Amino acid sequence: MSVEPGSTLLKDQYAAQVGADLETNAKEQERIRGEIHTLNGRLVTLEGDHALLTTMQATLTGAQAAARIGAAAGPKASSKGKPAARVSRPRSSQRTKQDVPPTAATTPASPATTSPKRRASVEAPLRELVLALFTHQDPRSVADVQAELGAAHPQRTRPSAQLVRNTLEALVAKSHLSRSRVEGAVRYTALPAAPAGAPVQPTPSAGNAEAGA
Repeated sequence: MSVEPGSTLLKDQYAAQVGADLETNAKEQERIRGEIHTLNGRLVTLEGDHALLTTMQATLTGAQAAARIGAAAGPKASSKGKPAARVSRPRSSQRTKQDVPPTAATTPASPATTSPKRRASVEAPLRELVLALFTHQDPRSVADVQAELGAAHPQRTRPSAQLVRNTLEALVAKSHLSRSRVEGAVRYTALPAAPAGAPVQPTPSAGNAEAGA
C-alpha cells in the first residue's frame, strides 16, 4: 500500500506545528515561573516593611500615650493634701523578693544558655543600622544606603527604597544627618557630633531642599 505525497506533507506540517507549540509552551512556562519568583521576592520585602512599620507605629503611639498620661497625672498629684495612710500588713506576708530562693522560672537565662536561634531573632532597629553606615563624611543616596544595608546584613529582609528614605529623613529630623543635593540627586551626610550645650541647627525639609535646588 503506497502513501500519497499529500498525506506525508500534511503529517510533516502537523509535526512541525506541534513542535512549535511545545516550544512556545515551554517558553511561556519559564516566563511565568520568573514572574512568580519576582512576585514572591516582592511579597517578602513588603511583609518585612509592614512588620517594621507596625513596630515603629506602636512605639510612637506608646510614647504619645505616656506623655498624655504624665501630663494628666501632674495636676492630680499636686492637688493632694496628704499622702495616704500606710496600711499595716501581717508579718507573715511581709516577705520580700530577697527571701524567696531563685528558681528556674525566676532566674534570667544567661547568654550562654540562650539559644542561637533566639538571639538571631532579635534584630536591631533599622535607624541604628542606617546610622552605623555613616562612619565617614561621604554623601550617600537612598540607593547607596539600601545597597550597603543588603551587603552588611544579608540575613535581614532588604528594606524598600521608601522605607530607607523615611528612616533617613527621621535621622535628619533628629540632627544625626544632613541633606543636600549633589548633581541633581538628594544625598545624606553624617553630621559631626555637636559640643555639649550647643544649639541644634534645624535641617531644611525635603520639600525646601528640592525647592532650593
